[in-house]
Amino acid sequence: MNQNQTEQSNNIEIANPEHLIKEYEMCWNGVEHHNTRLWSSASIFISGSILALSWLSSRTLSKNDWNEFSLVAIVALTICVVLYFYLRIFSAWELMVRVEFYRAREIEKSLGLWRIRYRRLISVSDFPMNNDKIKTLRDEIKKEMGIEIDKLAKRRANPYFRRVIYIVITALLLLVLRALIITLDIRI
Repeated sequence: MNQNQTEQSNNIEIANPEHLIKEYEMCWNGVEHHNTRLWSSASIFISGSILALSWLSSRTLSKNDWNEFSLVAIVALTICVVLYFYLRIFSAWELMVRVEFYRAREIEKSLGLWRIRYRRLISVSDFPMNNDKIKTLRDEIKKEMGIEIDKLAKRRANPYFRRVIYIVITALLLLVLRALIITLDIRI
């Protein structure tokens, strides 16, 4: 994009703050929509996978019962594949949320708003504390709510969610291995 186009795009944002406000609302609606989709689907997939894991582990297996082994293997491996692709979709949805936040932050800068910037400054531990506004904000939060921002744990729900998915996948694969060992009557 050349400099003239950049100036025009900046002028459009400055000239139409009502459009920016509308887009800002759309960004927050998008964040809400994607977060609802993310965690609603996550609860369904995790609950369903754990129920399937319980059901499969309760199946009675016997030596040379290849029909039962096939049922356990097919169901477990299908669930593993579905969970793997669900994680890919989950990552794409997370990216959409980050894009919405990024654009909302750009709009805030254009309009002189501070919601996301304050949130980021409060949550980033390596932020230089020489800024009096930030010190004051942290002091107010500590005074009003009794919370020391620096001692709060970082929000890391998504890596933990991924670990739960990987644990379920591992358990399903181990269940298939167990079924194979029982079916082949292997003594360990």
